[in-house]
Amino acid sequence: MNIHIFNTLHKNNVSNILIINEDMQLLGISLAFKQYFGANYTAEIADLNVLFSAEIIEKIARMKLICDKRGTSIELEVKPFQDVEIVFDIIMQKVPYQYGFSYQMEWKEYVSKRSDTNEILLAENKLLRDNQKELIALNQTLSDKLAAQQTLITQLSLQNNVHNRAEQDDFASISAEKIKSKNELLESQKRLQLALDAGNLGIWDWDIETNEVVYNKRWIEMLGYEVSEISPNVDAFFALVHPEDAILMNELVQKNLKNEIPYFEIELRLKGKDGEYHWIYDRGMVVSRDETGKPLRAAGIHVYINDQKQASAALVKSEQKFRNIFHFNSIGIVLSDKKGTIIDANPKIMELLGYNLAELRNLRPIDFSHPDDLQQERILSREMIEQGKDYFQMEKRYIRKDKKIIWINFSLTIIRGADKQLQMAIALMEDITEKKLQEEKLKEQNATLIKINEELNHFVYRTSHDLRAPLTSLMGLVQITEIANNEAERNKYLGMMTRQLHYLDGVIKEIIDYRKVSAGEVSISEISLAENIHNVMLHYQFLPNYALIQQSVEIEQDVPFYSDEVKINIILNNLISNAIKYSDKLKENPFLKINVQVDTEKAVITLKDNGIGIAEEHLPSIFNMFFRATVQQNGTGLGLYIVNEALSKLKANIAVSSKIHEGSCFVLTIPNTNPVRV
Repeated sequence: MNIHIFNTLHKNNVSNILIINEDMQLLGISLAFKQYFGANYTAEIADLNVLFSAEIIEKIARMKLICDKRGTSIELEVKPFQDVEIVFDIIMQKVPYQYGFSYQMEWKEYVSKRSDTNEILLAENKLLRDNQKELIALNQTLSDKLAAQQTLITQLSLQNNVHNRAEQDDFASISAEKIKSKNELLESQKRLQLALDAGNLGIWDWDIETNEVVYNKRWIEMLGYEVSEISPNVDAFFALVHPEDAILMNELVQKNLKNEIPYFEIELRLKGKDGEYHWIYDRGMVVSRDETGKPLRAAGIHVYINDQKQASAALVKSEQKFRNIFHFNSIGIVLSDKKGTIIDANPKIMELLGYNLAELRNLRPIDFSHPDDLQQERILSREMIEQGKDYFQMEKRYIRKDKKIIWINFSLTIIRGADKQLQMAIALMEDITEKKLQEEKLKEQNATLIKINEELNHFVYRTSHDLRAPLTSLMGLVQITEIANNEAERNKYLGMMTRQLHYLDGVIKEIIDYRKVSAGEVSISEISLAENIHNVMLHYQFLPNYALIQQSVEIEQDVPFYSDEVKINIILNNLISNAIKYSDKLKENPFLKINVQVDTEKAVITLKDNGIGIAEEHLPSIFNMFFRATVQQNGTGLGLYIVNEALSKLKANIAVSSKIHEGSCFVLTIPNTNPVRV
């Protein structure tokens, strides 16, 4: 029984195999084919009408007929469905059922088997050619021997009247030997014919003196001709030879005629009756020469190798297609053996990992995998093998040769042998580092938005309270002042109103600062830190306790300092005002020391005081929105939060040390962002 392999190659280069018998019944389809048709396919379907249109089935039937007649592969390109943009490269090949195709058989496995078959055919053809050579030599020997016997018989016949009875007995003996030799020759020719028939060989016999050529039936049939359609001369033969092969063919024949080579052999194309050129293996030699060495007769064989040539060309084409996909793919591809050793890798992998092919062949994929991803990969690999699966996918990290870490979308497909055991693995690796960075950026942005939203809600609630409280107090004080009986009492209430207005002004100022820090972009310019600190100190000279605080400012600066002046002023305003407001009135010598050191990389600003200090348990929370570490002074709890946000915008940092009743020290490290250097 023969079956037909109907291979469709999808435009994404996935091979789908359909198997039908000689009665056009569906025997099975590959797993990839099944996935394309989904619910429309069941294992019991034996009707092509379920899968294809009438037009496609008609083309398949025509292809099958051609395969049955010629025993060859057929290719065509069709669009099976009107509503699906799929183009198939269809290959129909008639093969023996002994190959035992399974429903999930890989096309590569079929090509491998077909390749093995070609090798067997070539080996068989070589054996037949060697046998033919021996038979031709034996035939020539017997022919020479028979000719000698015939000459001897003729001589004996002429001398018959003068020879005695004993000589006649010798003649009879010789005649018996002649008959025996003739019988041996006939038996040898019979064996030769059987060998030729078994090998499906075409035979040609060329009488060089008359230029006539005799062909056997198979020689003529393999080209599709009838005996009467081939002229029995060597010129008619050369008229069939492809122009590209004629020169070499003639050159080899001439060398053999001149005895420069013992025989000639060539693969050439001969024109068939169908107008197409067919590949033929031709081997021949001069089998008879006269006493001067002049060639008299030559003979040889033809073997039809067109199918092997087409199969070989299809295999080369298929392999070239694979190599193109392999080498020019934008996704990295790695082939490894069952031990995990890398066999081959495409250029994209070398670009991704920074290794050359020789280096990769001395590594295994786990050698450049990130250690934190190995456990998950082992789990997925174990599940795949234990559950009989052939594929798994994960996102993982690889460590490049230059130690940079990249993110890879990794998928592994394993190839099993006939014993279902792992033979090799194909890994596809897509660089998703940029995608991962974008995802992390989106996560950070989302977290920032959530934080801003939460802070905004909290901010609105607290600021509305902080704004409403002094306004309510002011309204009450106005009413009391209106009914006051004397000037002293009214002045008292006016002073209380003033304090509430100052508090209200402070709240509004912090709201403005918060808006500037949270929404404003960083604007770099050259800043005079000495001038900014001096202006801030002057701004707070009217605060209570200002005159009691000993102030010292030391600045070490030989290079310009560049940063965002608005944010620097907000930071200095908050820290200096806090040092003044929270000074310790009980100390004899309250102080505020400011030290500034500037170099080309950064500015380090240290603010140290001996004020009331901050309790150790409050230090982790002082930069939180609306956190207040003391109730000794009115405040919104926004100041240090705004300082921290401003420093974050400048990519700066702050360190705090403080003890209750001893004082506090704030150390700021702010980058010197020179626009020219950046």
